Amino acid sequence: PRDVPIYDDSCTEITRVRADFHDSVCIEGSGILDDGTVISYGSTCTSSCPSARTCGTASYRICYDVLDSAIYPWGRGARGVTLTPDFSVAVDPDFVARGPVIYLEELDGVTPPGSTTPHDGCVRADDVGGAIDGNHFDFFSGTRDRWLLWESIFPTRSNFTAWVDHPDCFGH
Repeated sequence: PRDVPIYDDSCTEITRVRADFHDSVCIEGSGILDDGTVISYGSTCTSSCPSARTCGTASYRICYDVLDSAIYPWGRGARGVTLTPDFSVAVDPDFVARGPVIYLEELDGVTPPGSTTPHDGCVRADDVGGAIDGNHFDFFSGTRDRWLLWESIFPTRSNFTAWVDHPDCFGH
């Protein structure tokens, strides 16, 4: 049942969703509603919107922004930039600054799921995440199905050789 409300920053209900969708989007930061509306983390609204559901097992509550899907078809990263499947990664900003392009040697030449063009190994630090600590990143794939396909190529916790500002990524 779609019985869990999602709120904006003014604590106005945006829509109602399934509990599992709510819990997933509060962890991921962005999501696409059935009608195509794109929502993204707006703020932690624990005290300003007590009606909002807590985020998973955490004690905080999240309120969302409704995004322009022409600008943010996949959601918005922590730097306010458009998330791009196969290019955006989330990082620990205390380990790698948000913004630089990072060359992942093992990714170079691998054909992404559903594509015919090999990846050039270049990704950008567009987002952050609560579970991303130190020498770790999360690769943005866009959908759960694409994540599962990537998972068959590079399982979670795969190791990569990473270079910030590598010359092969100039122009990105």
